[in-house]
Amino acid sequence: MRCSEVENAIETFLDGTLAPHIREEVERHLDSCAGCRQTLERRRRLTALLQSVHVPPVPGAFADAVMGRARRVQASRSPVGGVWLRTLFMRVAAAVVLAAGVGAGAFMGVNGQRVPAPTDVGASETLAGAYNLDTLSEAPEGSVPQAYLVLASRGSK
Repeated sequence: MRCSEVENAIETFLDGTLAPHIREEVERHLDSCAGCRQTLERRRRLTALLQSVHVPPVPGAFADAVMGRARRVQASRSPVGGVWLRTLFMRVAAAVVLAAGVGAGAFMGVNGQRVPAPTDVGASETLAGAYNLDTLSEAPEGSVPQAYLVLASRGSK
């Protein structure tokens, strides 16, 4: 068993709820590992210290007082106006973004470069020029770029 596994099992080891076969493995590890024995001893001391500390009782009306305060705070807020303004702001922001996107798309469509469709092109050299693939037209025969140009020109006829 590794130290990290023992450290994860120390709490259940201390409270006695660890499965018997795992407890035996932890005990074997503790016999051979001084670091884990120190960790176990620190946890035992911490448990004893925490058990010796006096915890003051919570007043009976404490929960009711907290819930009453929470209700007053929530009632003092304007949920209808606040939510309405937030949703209005979000809707206006979404409309502005949508309008900007549509406007940019229309602008790009009108001012975009017109490229001839593959059916307008006859040979692979023309296809390479039409799609700005001039570097592919200089590729050696049998190469992947040259094969792409040949296949693309066949599809355009």
